[in-house]
This record gives sequence, C-alpha cells and structure tokens, in this order.
Amino acid sequence: DEIIIPSILAAEYLKEQKLEKNAYVLACPGFKKVLESQGIKCSDDVGPDYALKEVNLLTEEVQKMDHNVGAVIVDFDVNINYAKLTKASIHLRKPDCLFLAGACDMKVPLSSGFKIIGPGCFVSALEQVSGRKPMIFGKPSPLIRDCIMKKYPIDCGRTLMIGDMLESDIKLGTNCDF
Repeated sequence: DEIIIPSILAAEYLKEQKLEKNAYVLACPGFKKVLESQGIKCSDDVGPDYALKEVNLLTEEVQKMDHNVGAVIVDFDVNINYAKLTKASIHLRKPDCLFLAGACDMKVPLSSGFKIIGPGCFVSALEQVSGRKPMIFGKPSPLIRDCIMKKYPIDCGRTLMIGDMLESDIKLGTNCDF
C-alpha cells in the first residue's frame, strides 16, 4: 500500500475516467496483471509476441484487432514489435482513446555499462505517429506526487527522493519539489 508503481497509478486514473472499454497494454505481464486486479479490462488482442515474417501477415493481424479498446498503455515490453506498435497507433486514431505511458526511459541499464532501448523510444514513436502526448504515470512525472499527496499528507519540502538514475529518479525529486 505504500509502494507507488505506474500500473497502480494508471489503474486509478482509468477508474476515475470510468473506462468501460478494454485497455491495449504494451507492457510486461505483471503490469497487465496489476491492471486486471484493479478491475481494468485488458484486451487479449495485443500480440503477437514475435516478429512477423512477412508484411501481408501484418494486414491479417490488423484485420482481427479488438475494436473495443478505449486506452493504449505503453510500459516496458520485451516482446514489443512492429505489429503491436501498428495496432497501438490505429487505436490512437480514435479521439476518445486514452494514451498512457509508464516508464519513459529512452535507455534502460541491463548490466554494468550495458544499456538497452527503453520504452520511451516506443512512446516517442507513437507520439510522432498519432500526434498525441500520453499521460505519463512513471518517473519523473509529477502525477506521482499528486497520487502520493492524495493518500498521504506529506510536505514536499521535507520529503527525500532517493534514486540512481538522473533521467528519472533524481528528476522526479526535482519535478516534485522533494
């Protein structure tokens, strides 16, 4: 109850928005599990979790899309691919489809000195294609502070943010006046 994670924040926001349609979730299975545990219906049509071998297979994937999607959520998905991003971009063409993002890091440390492409690259691609900006529920978004302050009466000036990544952890502390 005292740990704030993007999936919980996204679920709370979607409940406030009274989302009745499915959420199209590009994230790890744990993120989706948290959403579902909070009563958010998630689309089963997110895959495939593998790269398509031919372009015409992309057309087949698009034709069998879930059309009952009211939100696109992007976080860390190790199986992200062209088909998933294409489906997300099609959903985002609908003006009433919400666009949310969790982690927006452009690079993610995998091991000492080795970084991989972060979810921020895919969020940025969807921003460019859709012309829309997402609500960001990951660090360094000030929405995290707002959520904390709804639950706990904290004084931001007396709150300490501890982290190890300048782009997200430390910037969160700065953005939130911690």
